[in-house]
Amino acid sequence: MGVPGTVAGLYKAWHEYGSGKLSWQQVMQPAIDLADKGFIVNFDLAQLISAKSQWLLENKATAKAFFKKDGDLYHAGDLMKMPDLAWSLKQIASHGKDAFYKGEIAKKIVKDMEIHGGHIDSSDLANYQVKERTAILGNYRGYQIAYYSEDYFAKLVAV
Repeated sequence: MGVPGTVAGLYKAWHEYGSGKLSWQQVMQPAIDLADKGFIVNFDLAQLISAKSQWLLENKATAKAFFKKDGDLYHAGDLMKMPDLAWSLKQIASHGKDAFYKGEIAKKIVKDMEIHGGHIDSSDLANYQVKERTAILGNYRGYQIAYYSEDYFAKLVAV
């Protein structure tokens, strides 16, 4: 498993490419509200949770996040709240990317890695750097195609 890069990538995109009109806290607030106050489960999410229920139940954190308090499945139309995610998002909103890579969230990740035999440690998280790569652009049948590659990851995207 590699160090998750989403938080750092989104923070960098906001910091370097954002309009400057919204603070980081303002950018984060809608996600915090959804996690805190809840959202209505749609049919697709309900089906996915049901299909992956055995796998989700193998970990206490995912079981807590994706099942009701009594252990029942969520169904389309149910309200799902994710208080642990809301806590994490609030940490990130208040402390930026360092909350995830060096703060309380990092401590939780490292502890979970130690318990479950993972390989990410605190220095891996603290030293994580976003790498921007230049996409190779081309055209195919009227579509502009962007290709970017890493040693372990290659993706073709219609732009």
